[in-house]
Amino acid sequence: MGEVHFMENDQKSSFFESDEDMWIKFTPSWFRFLEWIVVIGIFQYLAEVTNHWSIKVIAYLSYTVFGLYIQSVLFCVDHSYIRNKKIKRLSALFFATVITIASLVFLGISVEQIKGLL
Repeated sequence: MGEVHFMENDQKSSFFESDEDMWIKFTPSWFRFLEWIVVIGIFQYLAEVTNHWSIKVIAYLSYTVFGLYIQSVLFCVDHSYIRNKKIKRLSALFFATVITIASLVFLGISVEQIKGLL
């Protein structure tokens, strides 16, 4: 895939360049994240509607893998102010747990509302 060039002006400020690069890199990741949330939500919905153990296993396994992925991403982010590797890993694990639980709660509420509409 080719490079994206929005402006070819050599007089762009360095702030704008870094901001532009950040959004070009962040946006696909954001929608990939939302895509994962939707897929996990579908499994959660199917697990609640069918009450089948295999779909419940898939749903909760997906939450677990999602949380471990988020933890790995957060651990790889450059935290120059955290020098201790154990503290860095624990902070990444803490924030990944918060994000995963928040996703679980959000999807649980959303699934209940969708079930009420159908």
